[in-house]
Amino acid sequence: SIVDSSKTVDWYREPNFRGGLASALPGQKNSLSYDMIQPEYNNHVFFAGEHISAKHAWIQGSLSTGKAAANHIASSYQNLT
Repeated sequence: SIVDSSKTVDWYREPNFRGGLASALPGQKNSLSYDMIQPEYNNHVFFAGEHISAKHAWIQGSLSTGKAAANHIASSYQNLT
């Protein structure tokens, strides 16, 4: 397995969780979106979440970027073997 460890959080049981979403100033989404989706550290770190999605503030954005990041990781791993 390529996963060393993982952690889950039940946000509704977290006393300091109050919810939130990403909010960009006018023009920021267009000017920053390409840079936000680029992998880092020689393609070893991939980003996902509603904050980098065109559907920010919605679960669909988190799901679609998570799927894309997982596919990038799988492709990168296959290229190593």
